[in-house]
Amino acid sequence: MGDLVTMKPTENGPSSITCPMLNSNNYTVWAIRMQITLGIYKVWETIDPGSDDFDKNLMARGLLFQSIPEALTLQIGNLQTAKEVWDSIKTRNVGAERVKEARLQTLMAEFEKIKMKETEKIDDFAGKLSEISTKSAALGVNIEVPKLVKKFLNSLPRKKYIHIIASLEQVLDLNNTSFEDIIGRMKVYEDRVCDDDEPQEDQTKMMYANSDTNNDYYQGDSRGRGRGGRGNYRGRGRGRNGGRDTSQIMCFRCDKLGHYASQCPDRLLKLQEAQENAVNDNKDTQNADTLMMHEVVYLNEKNCVPSKFETNIEGDECWYLDNGASNHMTDMDGKSRIMNDVYYIPDLKSNIISLGQATESGCDIRMKGQHLIMLDQYGKLLVKAKRSKNRLYKIRMGLRDEAVYIKVEKEICSSCLLGKQTRKMFPLEATFRASKKLELIHGDLCVPITPSTKAGNKYIFALIDDFFRYMWTILLKEKADAFQKFCNFKSLVEKESSTRVQTFRTDRGGEFVSHEFNSFCEKSGITRHLTAPYTPQQNGVVERRNRTMMEMTRSILKHMHLPNYLWGEAIRHTTYLLNRIITRSLKDKTPYECFRDRRPTVEHIRIFGCIAYAKIDKQQLRKLDDRSRILIHLGTEPGSKAYRLFDPQTQKVVVSRDVVFDEGKGWDWKYSNTGKDGDGSFDITFHNFGNHGLQDYEEISQSEHANIEQNKQNHDETEEIEHEACEEEINSIEKLKHGSINKHKARLVAKGYVQQYGVDFEEVFAPVARIETIRLLIDLAASHGWEIHHLDVKTAFLHGELKETVYVCQLEGFEKQGREEKVYRLNKALYGLRQAPRAWNNKLNNILMELGYNKCSKEPSVYRKQVSNHVMIVAVYVDDLFVTGTSLELILKFKKEMSSKFEMSDLGLLSYYLGIEVIQHSKGITLNQSRYAIKILEETGMKDCNLVHTPMDPSYKPSKVETEKEVDATVYRRNIGCLRYLLHTRPDLSYSVGVLSRYMQSPRESHAAAMKHCLRYLKGTISLGLLYNRCDKAKLNGYSDSSHNVDPDDGRSTTGNVFYLGESPISWWSKKHDTVAMSSCEAEFMAGTEAAKQAIWLQDLLSEITGNSSEKVTIFIDNKSAIALTKNPVFHGRKVTHVPGEEQKADILTKALERIKFKEMRDLIGVRDMEKEDFELKGEIVGVSSKT
Repeated sequence: MGDLVTMKPTENGPSSITCPMLNSNNYTVWAIRMQITLGIYKVWETIDPGSDDFDKNLMARGLLFQSIPEALTLQIGNLQTAKEVWDSIKTRNVGAERVKEARLQTLMAEFEKIKMKETEKIDDFAGKLSEISTKSAALGVNIEVPKLVKKFLNSLPRKKYIHIIASLEQVLDLNNTSFEDIIGRMKVYEDRVCDDDEPQEDQTKMMYANSDTNNDYYQGDSRGRGRGGRGNYRGRGRGRNGGRDTSQIMCFRCDKLGHYASQCPDRLLKLQEAQENAVNDNKDTQNADTLMMHEVVYLNEKNCVPSKFETNIEGDECWYLDNGASNHMTDMDGKSRIMNDVYYIPDLKSNIISLGQATESGCDIRMKGQHLIMLDQYGKLLVKAKRSKNRLYKIRMGLRDEAVYIKVEKEICSSCLLGKQTRKMFPLEATFRASKKLELIHGDLCVPITPSTKAGNKYIFALIDDFFRYMWTILLKEKADAFQKFCNFKSLVEKESSTRVQTFRTDRGGEFVSHEFNSFCEKSGITRHLTAPYTPQQNGVVERRNRTMMEMTRSILKHMHLPNYLWGEAIRHTTYLLNRIITRSLKDKTPYECFRDRRPTVEHIRIFGCIAYAKIDKQQLRKLDDRSRILIHLGTEPGSKAYRLFDPQTQKVVVSRDVVFDEGKGWDWKYSNTGKDGDGSFDITFHNFGNHGLQDYEEISQSEHANIEQNKQNHDETEEIEHEACEEEINSIEKLKHGSINKHKARLVAKGYVQQYGVDFEEVFAPVARIETIRLLIDLAASHGWEIHHLDVKTAFLHGELKETVYVCQLEGFEKQGREEKVYRLNKALYGLRQAPRAWNNKLNNILMELGYNKCSKEPSVYRKQVSNHVMIVAVYVDDLFVTGTSLELILKFKKEMSSKFEMSDLGLLSYYLGIEVIQHSKGITLNQSRYAIKILEETGMKDCNLVHTPMDPSYKPSKVETEKEVDATVYRRNIGCLRYLLHTRPDLSYSVGVLSRYMQSPRESHAAAMKHCLRYLKGTISLGLLYNRCDKAKLNGYSDSSHNVDPDDGRSTTGNVFYLGESPISWWSKKHDTVAMSSCEAEFMAGTEAAKQAIWLQDLLSEITGNSSEKVTIFIDNKSAIALTKNPVFHGRKVTHVPGEEQKADILTKALERIKFKEMRDLIGVRDMEKEDFELKGEIVGVSSKT
């Protein structure tokens, strides 16, 4: 902390006081010591608070000047009082307030960053923390003791002190523990750990030199001059080793304790290397040995770097013979040398021959003198190596007197291949090229292109002759057309070229490997070449040509701004051009010239898409009629000396020979005064010039210009009217019975997909009525003879009030002039907003609450209102309102109230709801989905299929069957989704559709066949549905069943539950258990537990809707063992009754049944034929006539 100065004794002070010497680093400690010293001499009051006493000031100044350097004394020596001297010193070392803050920040950053090193002692590290704390206090900020203690514990090396730290944190209260107490405890633990680690230190040392204590080369008793020597001798000045404990000395070279930098092993190693590099093979080697002859060698692999000992590294030609290596190792690949079982390590710096592995192969190893000799099992010399200066044996490959030729072979590592294997390189050029015409044909089918052409084509079938690179392209509507097109192509090209197709190379697409395609090629003598799976590079000729063709097609379409649906014409024109331009595969010839044996003509080729004036050939032209019309050029007509032209007005292709082209102009496609084509894929702009819209403006006469201005004015007025019409909201799409569209709607929709959660919206969930609730309400209305009415809210989402602040851009084409840069702020929701459904639901909930309706706690989308003895019930499904109740007067009143709040559509009695056809009559209500079933059959192509009597074959055992071929997963999932929606009124399909739904991730052929079987059953049962009869008192009961261990993949059981209100089902499901049941009893019990949960919910919901407490729900189970287990509290409040298996209505939901059993259970569960029910309701009797 600085040198010490001894003061002479004074009369008034102590006999001997030592003043600390100030330097640039010890101001804090110096200030503390000087404060004590000045206090001893009783002169501290001259500084704090300050005194004018001359003697005391003189004494204080003397003490201060004795403790500061001479340079500082010269700077502040003219100050008269001790306080001025002290403040000057303090300002120079501490600084002003801002400087204090900067130093304090630096000090605190050091405090947060400081960590104890592995080799550091507890005392040393505690001293560093204490020093920082003292400096911080001098700067005006005291570091609290708890913070200092926690910092100390957190900064210790975790591996070494983790156990004692954890113990102290649990035993002590760190907030009330002193810093000294913690240091004392840690020092005790440190001493104990060091004692335990001492025996292990010698085991970790493995190499490198230390000086022998008996050697006099560096050590001696001679006297010397200077500041001390490097040994234990004495010298003038202050020596470095004079009796100090070297265990506490840290080397500044390697940061290790126990030696000085002059004795560092790393330094000695470098000295050895320098000596060896500087000497020759004779004299200098002897000198280096002299330097190292008195070394004690330790092994220390951590610091061992062989390159530092190597005197002459010769790269890949150098091999080391090592008796410690387990295998031969090298980084050389592909060398023609013979050696077996060599590990190939790409980044290995030195090649190694394992002597141990050599002896296992029968080699004889001999070491004598400075040579190592390796003999094979027959005594033949293999290797003779001389020991180098670093005591290593090495050989240089290629020298006959040292080693034979060695061949390095890679070893196959299965783990590396499993983790790192990549695809092999493909050759830059094909190894085979056809030698004659049609010897090899390349074929490929491009992916479907959207939009399709006017003819409905979506695919491109490309064929290329390998020898001449001549190309054919065929447009297809479906992939299945590829076979017939190839047959036509083969017949045509073989007649043209008078030779036959020999080989056809394609990928493994289904259209090319079908049975009929393979049979045709086999009968025609065509050899098939198929690429490896997922390897289109093997069919690179056609793949690269496809890329070139599509690039040209896109370019010519974009250049002339043509609509995308004309890509078919562009493909045909591109093929025409590619066959007539030079390719690198042919030398100085085009594919057309090589294949047709004649030069092509190109004078007739014009820019694709340019303007063409075609002569009108009508015979009855009047004198002033136009003699030509403006069309679009689409290339040449195949098989004809004429051009192919397109008329945008009539959407037809015109073939004409008399054409004049304006290749510098194209058709003007804009969005003003437009007419749309049939499918709306593009817009055609007709200028006010009529058919002359492409002429230059300067050529128009003054009179024509006036007419144009008038037309523009009329056009602007028409545009304003169109804008006003578009701004009005048109009614939403309304659906009549069976889902037919009543009227269309135009609606402004927001781009909700760009909204961000937490910024533009928070909650988006809006509850809707469950389908079980809807069936329960229908059954309740049917049993009591209530009418059910249907209301629809027009533009419902537009009524929702937003809580968030949402901005939208102005509608394109309807911007406010002069305010185009501004946006709209939404006060209410728009369709497309993520929060629009919830905003509408909240709005409707508030309105219903105002009208006196109460929300059901068990079903938030159902509202109930009690008026005297009458009950009103409203179920909400987005904007559809399901209304029923005991009083028709209340229903009509509700309609008027809602009409005053919203713009409503009164759809009368409920007839079509959520895709379900509803028929209300005096005896009850019927539900069916016959029209939806017909639509499913039409979309799947099964409308004319044969009928079956059961939805699933009882002998079919569904499983994953991963060995079967996969089918189109998209089509499979779409069909399963349609069937699942059909389950709303068809419980007889629940099991079969539920089983097929388990394999949507990877459907196989057997799953697709089972789905078709289900569709065939649907074909014969379209008219099936549910009937809810009128009855006096309806009781709630349920049936529960389970099939044990029916899934061959995971052994889990299938549960089936069905609940009735009266005699009609209102809730059912068929699903697989979440866990595996160990017995049929356990499976039945698990199914009963799920049924009990559903019974609780239905019972509470029914009680809340009717306002009466319902009776206990009876659950029927056909397993007596499971019934015995129902003493579990989960069944409290429910009655469990045994039912015979033939009366178990849930049996149809757990397994595939035989034909007769299935029909019996289908009738038992409550599924009815609606056609027969209709005849019965109408009072008609249908019988069989006996008349012939």
